[in-house]
Amino acid sequence: MRHRTLSLIRSKMTGYWGERLLSQFDYLDEYIRCYGREDFAPLLDRAVEQAAEILERDGGFTKDAALGVERILLPASGTLKETTVCCIGHAHIDMNWMWRFDETVSVTVETVRTMLMLMRDYPDFTFGQSQASVYRIIEEYAPELLPELRERVREGRWEVTASTWVEADKNMINGESLSRHLLYTRAYLKELLGMSDGDFVLDFEPDTFGHTVNVPEVLTQAGVKYYYHCRGHEGDNAYRWQSPSGAQLVVYMEPTWYNETIDGHCLTQVPAFCARYGVDSFLEVFGVGDHGGGATRRDIERILDMNSWPCYPTVGFGTYRGFYAALEKADLPVVTGELNVLFTGCYTTETRIKRANRIGEAAMFESEAMSAAASRLTGLPYPAKKFAEAWENILFNHFHDILPGSGVTDTREYALGQFQKTMAVAGQAKVRAARALAGAMDTASLVPAEDDRLSISEGAGGGYGVEGFRVTLMSPTRGLHRLYTLFNATQYDRRTVTELTVWDWQGAMDAVSVTDETGSPVGFQLLDKRPQTYWGHEYFRLLVDAEIAGFGYRTLVVSPADRYAARTNEPSFRLDHPAVRILENEYVRASFDPDNAQLVSLVDKKTGAELLDGAAGFRFIEESTAEGMTAWRVGRYSAVRPVAEGVRFRETIDGPLMQGFRYDCGVANSRLHVLVTLGKHDRLVRFETSVEWRELGTAETCIPQLQYYLPVRGGSGKTVYDVLNGEIVRAEYNDDVPSLSYAVSLTGEGGLMLTSDSKYGFRSWNGGLSLTLIRSSYDPDTTPEVSDHRIVFGAGPAASDRKAESAVFCNPVVPLAVAPSKGTLPPRGQLLRAEGMVISGVKLAEDGSGKLVLHGYALRDGTASLRFASGKKSARFCDLHEQPGEPVDQESIAVKAGHSYQFIVE
Repeated sequence: MRHRTLSLIRSKMTGYWGERLLSQFDYLDEYIRCYGREDFAPLLDRAVEQAAEILERDGGFTKDAALGVERILLPASGTLKETTVCCIGHAHIDMNWMWRFDETVSVTVETVRTMLMLMRDYPDFTFGQSQASVYRIIEEYAPELLPELRERVREGRWEVTASTWVEADKNMINGESLSRHLLYTRAYLKELLGMSDGDFVLDFEPDTFGHTVNVPEVLTQAGVKYYYHCRGHEGDNAYRWQSPSGAQLVVYMEPTWYNETIDGHCLTQVPAFCARYGVDSFLEVFGVGDHGGGATRRDIERILDMNSWPCYPTVGFGTYRGFYAALEKADLPVVTGELNVLFTGCYTTETRIKRANRIGEAAMFESEAMSAAASRLTGLPYPAKKFAEAWENILFNHFHDILPGSGVTDTREYALGQFQKTMAVAGQAKVRAARALAGAMDTASLVPAEDDRLSISEGAGGGYGVEGFRVTLMSPTRGLHRLYTLFNATQYDRRTVTELTVWDWQGAMDAVSVTDETGSPVGFQLLDKRPQTYWGHEYFRLLVDAEIAGFGYRTLVVSPADRYAARTNEPSFRLDHPAVRILENEYVRASFDPDNAQLVSLVDKKTGAELLDGAAGFRFIEESTAEGMTAWRVGRYSAVRPVAEGVRFRETIDGPLMQGFRYDCGVANSRLHVLVTLGKHDRLVRFETSVEWRELGTAETCIPQLQYYLPVRGGSGKTVYDVLNGEIVRAEYNDDVPSLSYAVSLTGEGGLMLTSDSKYGFRSWNGGLSLTLIRSSYDPDTTPEVSDHRIVFGAGPAASDRKAESAVFCNPVVPLAVAPSKGTLPPRGQLLRAEGMVISGVKLAEDGSGKLVLHGYALRDGTASLRFASGKKSARFCDLHEQPGEPVDQESIAVKAGHSYQFIVE
């Protein structure tokens, strides 16, 4: 009867007093339902009947009439007021989403200015703001606001909810990036705002598009206890999110949304939440957002007013910390696994931004590791400030509308500009460190003195290779005996084929030899038939066969030889042979169709297993536009066509160290250039792809996509993916899912690996494994992909150590032409040996002490060890803020799968 009466009068209960009564009716009705308080039902029945009579008689409510109805409800008031609603103002500020950076600055400054003004007018009003980038903008563009902001922070009324530099994507950043978010955010805001270590306990990620499985493990290593989000999970709104390691975060998943408006009906869900989790408090986040804004005067006034309503909870202002402290005492359900999948197009949209992130992360790892080694072994100053600036660029681009690609053209252009700055820092730091290490080696005896006064090779090669993100520097070498130091910046021992560039060689290009630091011959292969030109200089390239220890280096010498070296792909004019496109070494045999270059067979020679169940190759896909939000969502495949027509083979490589071929072909309005190679020691066939992509997606046509597809023979339906600080096994899923670098389709005898240096969107479905290379979404950026793209990916039988295989594939050896030196380091050595865990970061401590800091994680239970070139060191465990803990026996470190570890070393 009550509900029927409410339905009849609901549309008539207008105006302030009518809406106020209706809100209280709905709240009490929900409270009775959730708590079984049927003793309150007669009160509500009488109040509703009286309200109906007033409406029928008067057509509305006066103040006195409404207060008279409320008096009927007063016996329930005390009980209802035991529940508290903690209201916190919030301004969701998207970094460069649908606008340029200067607009982001304007939005940020005006939002902060407005919130400070409201705080002056309302002494009880509290506000929370995330993202260190917000405060960086204030510091740089509106420093006059800082004194008042610091005062509000000190009072506890302005709550800094930033644990990360931006509200970041949590699926495509690696573990080291997340660690740097936590490290730099706390250090920066402590100094800027006078905060303490214990103030950084909440990771506030309201709009992030999914959350990878090991986030709780990494966040807890930095002292974070609480998590706030809106996306990526359904069901519980309060829970403990547990990573595979057992680390837990107390999570509040917003029941409504983070841009909530305060009105009489926004708290109807409070009884259900409190009853379900056995708590007596509820968090209400309110404020205008996305384009900033924050709390409004109207919402603040409504909160103050609603607290006076008798049949309503206690409504007031509070803090996240206070709410979470109460919530964590509750008996909350435990949720495990990743919080996905959402907006699957965001793993493949705006591919150049994604490439910038992957390349930037890898470049910073190499630069910091080599700089740390150079600093400790040679005294080279460690560029900590420049590294922090470069990381800030990377971290800013992790914002959940930048890295996922759901921004406009200006968003992309700003991100790529920041990437160029990052690469300038990383590249120069790497070169300085490599030169310092090479200069400290004893290599002078490896080459003879010679008359080199007519040399022109010094200064050659500046900028060469930068398009491929290789180390680029002007050659310091001259004469007919050239020294090269090769650095392996991964932790994995490798025997690999490495390309060297010889500048302005004054001898016969065909008459060269390569020896190592002991004078022993090294296998090599010439790549060029004749010298190439580059900005007034000449060069030729050769491949060398070198074995290099993990985090190690070695020195090679290129010298004149008495005999001529055989070139690759020398044609024979004695007989014609049918075209055969087979690449083979001791690990794999890959057969390609000689007409269309499709991969038709891929054999794991260790097991003899055929890995393909049909032809593999590039596919041109037309996605349906019916789903809309094309940057965010991958459309249904409406047409799929193999790229197998008009193939023109350009070059064949057939030498002792590398085999391969080059071809090109048309793809719709675009053109594809592919170099396919297999090195002597490779398990993976390498595809170096250049694409002149000229496809436009439109609502009237389709979303064009370029993909590489592999039909898997004997697949189990399970696929292993590379995720932040670990791996995850997922079942087949008919959409793109995120992976940091590889996917392995598991088969009965191992697996088929697909890996890339710059792609994130993989799909394992219906027995096939694919990698999305380019997709031309059209909103909000109408031309996100019209450009020239360089894509490197590999396919082959999976190794037992998938992380190692992908790391070696994606991170080539760093070759450096060096001048002879008389140092104390040997010409071949290993700077650090790490076993039993994956090392994700090597750097020097932030405190300037020169101590070495290592970040890592374990994929399986066992024992790990660390050994250093300079002998055994004093080492301790530490947290992500580099605070030391227990001593470490670096020869025997017990590790557990899924756990992250940090060490600080004297």
